[in-house]
Amino acid sequence: MTRDRAKLMASRVTEQGAYVKLTQRADGRFRVRWRDPSRREGESTHQDRRDADASFDEVWGRINQGLVGRLPEGTFGELGDRVMVHDHPLWANHSPRAWHDLEALWFNKISPVVGHLPTDRFTQGDITSVFDMLGREGYSQSTFSKARKILRHICNEGVTAGVWPEHRNPMRSLPASVTKAAVGGPSDGRIILDKMPTEDEVNALITAGWEIDERIGFIFQIAARGGLRFGEITALTPNDFELFDDGTAIVYVRKSKTRAGTRWVPLGSETVKAIKEMLDGTDPDDLIIRTANGRPMIRSQAQRKITDARGLSGYPSHRGGVHYLRHFFAWSMLSAGAPIVDVSRVLGHASPAVTLSIYADAEAFTAATSVARYVK
Repeated sequence: MTRDRAKLMASRVTEQGAYVKLTQRADGRFRVRWRDPSRREGESTHQDRRDADASFDEVWGRINQGLVGRLPEGTFGELGDRVMVHDHPLWANHSPRAWHDLEALWFNKISPVVGHLPTDRFTQGDITSVFDMLGREGYSQSTFSKARKILRHICNEGVTAGVWPEHRNPMRSLPASVTKAAVGGPSDGRIILDKMPTEDEVNALITAGWEIDERIGFIFQIAARGGLRFGEITALTPNDFELFDDGTAIVYVRKSKTRAGTRWVPLGSETVKAIKEMLDGTDPDDLIIRTANGRPMIRSQAQRKITDARGLSGYPSHRGGVHYLRHFFAWSMLSAGAPIVDVSRVLGHASPAVTLSIYADAEAFTAATSVARYVK
């Protein structure tokens, strides 16, 4: 297995989850990555270690002073930051997970595109540029809807604060077609091939996960080698695993989003070896992935360490998240020639038609490979 392709040289983290990390890439260059308390992220690359150290110290100093990521008054980002706070009345009825998704979408995607623009010259065309970006990056209709909600609330805040009169609200009379994902594109559930990680990237991510927190390593391992969803993994207990003498195992998935999701999933000897210590160290009826008070871990609680593992492993920023490890598992099985009916059952899909609709490209690749020997 390939070792981490990015070596961690220095790291500092605040209690609020802000951090700055210095890593050395496989090509010898140095990368400084940071996230400030408002969850904005950035990075810079340097050829010389001294330049990288200077950048590391500068960013850390700016984080301590609260300067990193702060946008000037009169910009759309500054207006948005007033709305995108957890205690704002607009988000009172949102669950922690729903709020985290909206917060991450604003700080990581929307704000970098339009946050720097002055509000007095902000137009509907700038709103459109956000959805154009989401479309190019292959986001689903669900993400488009969340972006529309965020932008609508920010623009309404602008009207309330007197930034614009009502008739100049940038979201006013916005064509519905602008905020819809392309038909036949990501909105139909298909995977985005550019987000699919490679075997080396998955191996490095799993290794980094085990180094940062064994719970994160367990999640990565089971998602990539068994195709389980995040919620299914965090509901597992040692009693759900049946270990065999040859080093393999099967896991019974009891909690799933669909009735078909209740299923048996095989695990290889490499995965069993990696997770056995956690199984042996947990009471049979206790959750394997749990918080300090014994409650199930939700995605927002794991997200910071997942992000840290991505940075430590050098996992490319354009690759998909934990759910794409499930896609990686399915794609690997289909590409190796596994029947789509069997893959569908292992993934817990309602029918093979669902699997085919998601992994049509992999099935087409497999079909082309299988008939290639007959072509002259």
